[in-house]
Amino acid sequence: MSEKTIEYEVYYLVLESKKGDLGRIKEDIKAIVTTAGGTFVGEDLTEDRKIAYEINKEIRGTYVAQRFTRVDKAALGEEEPETEGLDAIGEINKQMNLSKDIARFIIVRADELPELDEQREQIALRTEKQEKQAKQPQTHLKQKEERVDKKLEEVLKI
Repeated sequence: MSEKTIEYEVYYLVLESKKGDLGRIKEDIKAIVTTAGGTFVGEDLTEDRKIAYEINKEIRGTYVAQRFTRVDKAALGEEEPETEGLDAIGEINKQMNLSKDIARFIIVRADELPELDEQREQIALRTEKQEKQAKQPQTHLKQKEERVDKKLEEVLKI
């Protein structure tokens, strides 16, 4: 009998104060998911950015998206062993809720989500645009300084 797998995406936020522990946190998440029968697919997507609202007096964080698959035993007609009355995704939710390192998270089926590569491209474009915007004010200030210097030279007749 062929195995039917379901693809999920786990998306979580690690606050800036925990950024040094990001490698360990990723490993902890992998351990939680693999213990529940999940298998990670591809690379994760990591993005540092300002968060939508302040959490624990912090305004920046690292968002991580990872895809994993899990065998759908219900579709195969097999019963899954119960883990304290929860299904496997429920167990992953429970373990992630207990983690003090994760500020927020969500787990969704990835059926209709764009591929992580597409999201990676969007992040690259957004980052490029932000870098251009960051450079523009500096050139604008330089031009303004040069005009002020020129005016001062005219007024002071240097």
